[in-house]
Amino acid sequence: MGAFAQGEVQFRNFYSQSTPPVDARVYLYNLDVTPGDYAGLRAALIGGPTTGTPANVPGSWSGAGPLAALGSLALMYNPTITTLTWTGFRAAPNEGYVAVVNVPRTVLGVDWGGTARVQMVSWYGPFNTWVEAFSAWEAGTPGVGVGASNPLTLTLPSGPTDPNLAYLTGLQSFVVMIIPEPTTFALAGLGAAALLHFRRRN
Repeated sequence: MGAFAQGEVQFRNFYSQSTPPVDARVYLYNLDVTPGDYAGLRAALIGGPTTGTPANVPGSWSGAGPLAALGSLALMYNPTITTLTWTGFRAAPNEGYVAVVNVPRTVLGVDWGGTARVQMVSWYGPFNTWVEAFSAWEAGTPGVGVGASNPLTLTLPSGPTDPNLAYLTGLQSFVVMIIPEPTTFALAGLGAAALLHFRRRN
């Protein structure tokens, strides 16, 4: 495998023509979900050799285990637009599905025909990279959300002309965990205080 070896994965969290089909909607956990909310949601693919460590956002998906917090898988780029690091989501009624069609992502360090570890990540907030968003979320920045899917092990196509494309087969739905705004904390505190006062009176 050469230093610049790289195969490709199709970035879709919904695709009915693959076998089995892919249907893994992304949800916003503790945000009032309206069509406009998804305008602030972004997604990317991270991936690399199977020795890479996936990211882990506790509670983001049902099978999350003791993985590294941020992980070591690298951001995957659109091979034709190398500066594109993330994508947005579709409008209503298809919120939760990425707004890309037949746009592959390059897996650095894994050659065509190789086996890669791939993961979908998503964040809520004005960040251009997953690392920036995760760092802000980990620091407790209000209104920032992050989520990470289950890690996938995929066999990449044998080359650019191979018709057997690698889709995100086995991808599961996951949620983006939002850190509440300070006003939300304040309201929660007031509610708890009122409940305590009510119980003392009774």
